[in-house]
Order: sequence, then structure tokens, then C-alpha cells
Amino acid sequence: SEYRLIARDGRTVWIRDEMTPTHDVDGRLLVHGVMFDVTREKEIEAELAAEVAERAEVAMALSTFHGGPDAQATATALCREMSRLRQVDISVIYAFQGESVVPLALQTPPGAPIAVGRALPNDRAAYLRASAARGPWIDEWRDRPAGTDYERAWLEVGLRVGVYVPLAMGGVPYGLIVGGTTADLGSGEMGRTLPALLEFATVANAVLGPQLQRLAGDLHINALRQLIASGGL
Repeated sequence: SEYRLIARDGRTVWIRDEMTPTHDVDGRLLVHGVMFDVTREKEIEAELAAEVAERAEVAMALSTFHGGPDAQATATALCREMSRLRQVDISVIYAFQGESVVPLALQTPPGAPIAVGRALPNDRAAYLRASAARGPWIDEWRDRPAGTDYERAWLEVGLRVGVYVPLAMGGVPYGLIVGGTTADLGSGEMGRTLPALLEFATVANAVLGPQLQRLAGDLHINALRQLIASGGL
């Protein structure tokens, strides 16, 4: 049988009690048993059940997702949906613009060192672009002596782990979806969000990708018009 006990320190402990009836030499009934602490097993079962329910909710939300009127509105809606994941309290969608990496939408704590439309520092942009070419990855954020002001600012707002999923069309990355946490989690625990973030990336590629392509085309046309107007072409 399985049941719960309350430990002296107030913790709930799950016990699996395995008992075997037997008889002594006088024929009296005896019961020999062993008690196993199965608290961690019960916690894992509860976590898996919560993940299954969360994935079902994500799938339902994304199945009816149609995006917004433009790329920024679509990215904002995706960030809002991403932040509903249990382990995600930081969500960002980046767009690659030339050599720059620019936040397109975000949900972050106050004090985060990024803003919509403001390009990231060059070294950070180069790291993200190079990493995106290799596929999804996870970064743990820890204080280090050689850390940059950008990294220290993220640590100050509490970022602990980030999961990064490239957005790509035709095998060429054009942005990133990022889910982060300020909870004291390791990369293994946070990695459980990766399947859900891959689903978000699939929807983003279908909806956000074409919008960004149109935006890039419009920016290119406007740049040509300005160049012509200035007599440079």
C-alpha cells in the first residue's frame, strides 16, 4: 500500500509499504514489512502529469494562433503565450537584421538590458548568430570574473537559464525564440521546456517568417528610395 506521512519538519513523505504475512512456529500470524520512501517518484509523476497538461494547453493555443497584423504584433503574442509555460518567466524573440540582432518582442523583469528595436552588443550578437547556425541550445547564467556589463545586468534581474531555439527558413537562421527562468533551476530541468519552444518555433516560422521577409523587403525599398532622393543612385 502507498500512503503519506508528515515528517517532524512538516514535509510530506510518501511511503510504499510492502508486507508479507507468515506464521511463527506456534502458528500465530505475523507480518513482516519494509517501508520505502517513494517521495521522489511521486514528485516525478506529478511533474510529468503537469507537463502533459501544459503541452496539451500549448498545442491548443497554437492550433488557433494566427498572429497579428505585423511582425512585432505577432512576436508579442508569441512571447505572451510562451510566458504561460510553467518554467518560463522571461521570453524574447530576436530578429537578425544584417549583422545585428534586435529584440522584436519581449517579456522580461524590470532592468533587463534589452529593449524592442535596440540592437544587442556586437559580441553578444555574434555569439547568438554563430550558435543559431548549430541548432537549439541551453545556457546557464553564472557570475564570472570576465563577465560583460550585459551579462551582469541579466544576472542582476535574476536570469539563471535560457533555452534558445533558432528560427530558420530554407535552413538559414533569421532569428531566435528564447525562454528563460529566474528560478533556481539547472539546464536539465529547464531543458524540459525545449519541446514546447520547438512548437512555438514551428508556428513562428509559418506566421512570423513571412512577415519579417515582407518587412525586410519594405526596408530595402525605402532605403533605395532615400538613396535615389539624395542623388546617391
